[in-house]
Amino acid sequence: MTFIDVWNVETFDDDLLELLWAATGLIQQYLETDHRLFLEREASNHQVYPPSNPYSKPYQALKESLMPFMAERSIRAWHYTRMTDEEVQAMQREGLILSSLEGIKKRLSAQVSAGIILAQNAQRIFESSPFHEQGDIRSGQFWMTSNPISTQSCLVELLLNNWGGEGIYFWQKDTEIKSLLQTIGKARIIEIRAPLDATNSIYSAASNILSTFAGFIGCKSEERGFDFCVTRPLKPEAILHIHSQGDATFEVMGRGYPEGFIETPIE
Repeated sequence: MTFIDVWNVETFDDDLLELLWAATGLIQQYLETDHRLFLEREASNHQVYPPSNPYSKPYQALKESLMPFMAERSIRAWHYTRMTDEEVQAMQREGLILSSLEGIKKRLSAQVSAGIILAQNAQRIFESSPFHEQGDIRSGQFWMTSNPISTQSCLVELLLNNWGGEGIYFWQKDTEIKSLLQTIGKARIIEIRAPLDATNSIYSAASNILSTFAGFIGCKSEERGFDFCVTRPLKPEAILHIHSQGDATFEVMGRGYPEGFIETPIE
């Protein structure tokens, strides 16, 4: 495999599995003890400070020991957005470009040239972008999620229904412009091979890997995936597939695609 699905043990490589199988006893001891302590706390009067799990420190050390392994690997990830056909073609040529105020201006200018957005409206959209006030925390990133999410989920509704990403639609107040943004392009899901050494979430990947393996050996598993970003551009080869609204895979994302994935309902 050229990537790992953090939710699927069948995609874990031999070296990673060897480390996990060697730690099976510790994983079981920690999680079984943790569950027992939880039940005891729930049944108590909550007037006594609950005892700690004696396996917490070695379990945490195990999780941290996974990080160097994960830093050398790539995981499959998913980016939810709305794009025009021309933008899809550009992404396939240029790869994944990091967020920036200049990138927002470029996308708006393209829509003005195409006659989709009036120049004065493009300027208003640009001026209302949260990147003006939050550029230091929003720039230089490309966000995705480790687990596929159904297109029917409220978690991705705004991303799929509004062109341009949060940098364009997030602070938009004008109702006419908001309606216009929902007519541009199509909803897309970008399937990505994400190298973890380009991300901010090696620890989260290690944690999810450990939880997935725990579920595989019969222990309670609580991880549901995580959002993360890459902080360097990725070449076109990182794009595994672009699923567009109307595609069969788009319609069953998280509910049949990818094979073997079962979406955990939001409670």
